[in-house]
Amino acid sequence: MFDAIEFLYDYVARPGEWVSMTDSSGYNYYDYDGYDDEAGRADFRDKANAFLADYKSGYELTEEGIVLALGTDGLQHILSAEIVPYDEVNVDSKVRSAITKWRNRHLNLTEKKEAIRELADVFEWLKKSKNLTAVLDGKDESAIFDLANNFAIRHHNPKQKTNYDRTIWYSWIFHFYLATYHAAIRLLIKREKGAKAKPQ
Repeated sequence: MFDAIEFLYDYVARPGEWVSMTDSSGYNYYDYDGYDDEAGRADFRDKANAFLADYKSGYELTEEGIVLALGTDGLQHILSAEIVPYDEVNVDSKVRSAITKWRNRHLNLTEKKEAIRELADVFEWLKKSKNLTAVLDGKDESAIFDLANNFAIRHHNPKQKTNYDRTIWYSWIFHFYLATYHAAIRLLIKREKGAKAKPQ
């Protein structure tokens, strides 16, 4: 069903006016005077999302034409929260990519792990280039990297913890990372704006 919705979204269009036309041979007929792809897709999304939101745990058809999971109750808002502009290449695009992977309706454990790893990489970059420690308590920062490094998310060694339920644990780690990202990035922006406002 979702594949069919995505297919229809790619080809839907809103027709224009129903008018009289004449072809090169003089044949008279009626047809639409044109088609608006963008308007048709907007209409289709509105109608599709009206029932997709109520199907099982909730889904939505995005502007890109992909049906994605909304997220379980209570966690939908963090998945749809604004990615504030900070560093498109090293932060913003990677966070959006991780969220899109997480919301994929075909998500498996390997892809969940990859989405978590992308967020861990963002924190690694912020730590090494933007002084993440300045806005997070040392213990909080340590917890971020402990999860990635000691729970078989980024590294592979015999000392890592592996005897946990990945289905439950991965969900907790991902949402913890995403919530921490939203807080940390806003604190970094606030700190950087404050530093620029100080007289030299």
